[in-house]
Amino acid sequence: MAKKQDDFDILEAIADEFDGVTVGVKDDVRDWIDTGNYAMNRIISGDYFKGYPTGKIVELYGEHSTGKSALVYSAIGQFQKRYGKSAVVFLDDTEDSYDPFVGRALGMNVDRLPAPETSSITVEDHFRDLFEGTGKKKKNRWGKEEESKEPVRSGKIPFVLAKKPDAKIMIVLDSMAMLSTDHEQETGISTDDMTKAKKIRAGMRTHWHTIAHNNILYLVTNHVGADIKQGPVFGNPKTVPGGRAIPFLASTRLELTYPKKIEQGASITGVTIHVEVKKNKVAVPFGKCEVDIIFNQPIDRLSGVVELLLRDEILKVGRRENKKGYVLPSGRFIAEDDMKEKFTEEVFLSLFDKLPEGDSEPEAKEDNKGVGHGEQDK
Repeated sequence: MAKKQDDFDILEAIADEFDGVTVGVKDDVRDWIDTGNYAMNRIISGDYFKGYPTGKIVELYGEHSTGKSALVYSAIGQFQKRYGKSAVVFLDDTEDSYDPFVGRALGMNVDRLPAPETSSITVEDHFRDLFEGTGKKKKNRWGKEEESKEPVRSGKIPFVLAKKPDAKIMIVLDSMAMLSTDHEQETGISTDDMTKAKKIRAGMRTHWHTIAHNNILYLVTNHVGADIKQGPVFGNPKTVPGGRAIPFLASTRLELTYPKKIEQGASITGVTIHVEVKKNKVAVPFGKCEVDIIFNQPIDRLSGVVELLLRDEILKVGRRENKKGYVLPSGRFIAEDDMKEKFTEEVFLSLFDKLPEGDSEPEAKEDNKGVGHGEQDK
């Protein structure tokens, strides 16, 4: 009986100390990286001013021409902007489609990419290059260790952390679908390769602690294909290459669909993509928004945000002088036809009592208490 009483006293002391907080559960997102669009920030993080969670795996997947690389380049630019000289970005461009001109237009500092030429061929190359490095020995196709002809070097992540422990690291894999495996490279196309999913799963499991412990943002893009195993009736007809490792391990998964062309006269100036959160472990899932990507320009920061502001009841639909429009919390009315021109980023930020970047609070006026009006005018 005394033992049970002691246990009860301990539990009661814990309850008093934590005041209702569940022991062992914490908010483990240490920072957030702006996506470049306020609506995307909102559906991912639940906040218009957060975005991608650091220390996590985030997957962007969709069919071709749905803006995956554009969103990735924008995220790199925002990451570099947030952390400055502490930012280290590893872009593994498996598609060999990296374009510095497009990257610069989307906000990237292309001169600060340590290895923009990185282009892994296999899953094993990706993990060896970033996390493991090469040693005097490596395993051959039969699992036996043999001498390696490659020079001895450590992986890029351990090297950076050893030289600069306070570095902020972002890994971009664009894209997962293009990676092969060592086994596939050795056997060729004559043999079906079923090892890719296992290699990805093993690599992620092995190095997940490094990603989480060092607060690394791991951003992956992937393609969408038809799942012929499901048949024409049962299950989801869409699947992503590489098995279920990334879908299981990713904290956030975004599906990109329905690109619509943005036309200006006879010219096509960009596309509108539909973004839907299919999985989310850092905020409420299944949010949706539309994002405008204008060619050779940064992503439109305000596209898709009005619909979310209405849902959050920050804006309200109104009508004045027979014109339909929107009412701001301040009471200001903006007609629907004038939204594109008058609903600027400055107006959006004012909804949250924020100032545009670069601006500061106005200096306090000099205290003239006790000075007469006549003396102030002199």
